[in-house]
Amino acid sequence: MEYALQGIDNQLFAARYQLYLPNREELQSQLDKLLDNSQS
Repeated sequence: MEYALQGIDNQLFAARYQLYLPNREELQSQLDKLLDNSQS
């Protein structure tokens, strides 16, 4: 997060955080679920 937000002056807040980073497949699965729910 530190590198991704570098240079952004807006106040950003985390709604949720995890103690580990999920692998690529887990992230893709979560994204697919979110997109499916938003199209319903």
